[in-house]
Amino acid sequence: MAERIVLRGRSELLKPVITELLAMHQLIDNRDVGQIIGRVVASDEKIRAKPMPLMMTIQWSSIAEPPFNKAKTEASYDIPDVKRSALDWEKIKQVAGGANGYMWGRFRATAQLSNQRQMQVYGATGEEAEERLLAMATLSEATIETLTTAEEKKVGRRAKHKKLYKETTRVYPAYVSFLHQEKLLGENDAGVATLQGIYAKSDAKLPLWTSTKPYDFEARIQEMLRVRGSV
Repeated sequence: MAERIVLRGRSELLKPVITELLAMHQLIDNRDVGQIIGRVVASDEKIRAKPMPLMMTIQWSSIAEPPFNKAKTEASYDIPDVKRSALDWEKIKQVAGGANGYMWGRFRATAQLSNQRQMQVYGATGEEAEERLLAMATLSEATIETLTTAEEKKVGRRAKHKKLYKETTRVYPAYVSFLHQEKLLGENDAGVATLQGIYAKSDAKLPLWTSTKPYDFEARIQEMLRVRGSV
């Protein structure tokens, strides 16, 4: 018996729905849906709890101190799987370029990491972007597997729209923020984690623009790292 699905509405709204329906039809065509969503996980496929990575984000601004909302240029880049030993304010500020920051611009350095994640940093030159990325990568547990540098040319849309082109600008460290995630999974009688898990998240945002370390830096870090609950 032929199947028929009737959709009504504006074409721009229906296009993504049609794509989703076709994909779902291909997935379950001539199959018992229970084969897909009702399969019992084998004993050797049980998932054990594993902490999510600690991520650091450094933010820069073309203004050296607040109010940063007047800045013409802002940039922020992530460092995944941060080392616990790297949670040091002076070390982080140095990696961010120190009090004088660094020259930001149209060259993008991209690193593929050993943890299957990626880091990217823009700089005024290829060397500047690479230098900043390599410095930031020293704070990660992961190692760099490949490093590629590319230039965003001022042609096409970038030539027509000023906001799309990255003019060479000195940027200064503004803030550092952290995101700590832990996967909190339930356990069965054998102590093996089950799939009914939740994520506990905590974060912290601290100034880098100051000349000295914030007085509550260590306390805020410890609060962020504290386990938020259990299942």
